[in-house]
Amino acid sequence: MTKEQAKDQLIDLLYSQVVDLSMMSKIELGDDVIQEIKRLKSIIHAPVVTVTKTTDNLRWDRDIRWEL
Repeated sequence: MTKEQAKDQLIDLLYSQVVDLSMMSKIELGDDVIQEIKRLKSIIHAPVVTVTKTTDNLRWDRDIRWEL
């Protein structure tokens, strides 16, 4: 397992624990926390487009890679 995979698994685990604990304890996350979660998720799921500089001009690579 790579460090990146371990980080992703840890984040998933912690996220699911927060959801479970908030439901069991009837605790609501603040609006600011919910907005921050949404903001960070949108960054994580945004497409990554690679721009390569050639001698003539800039060109887009053909494949758009999604980073999760």
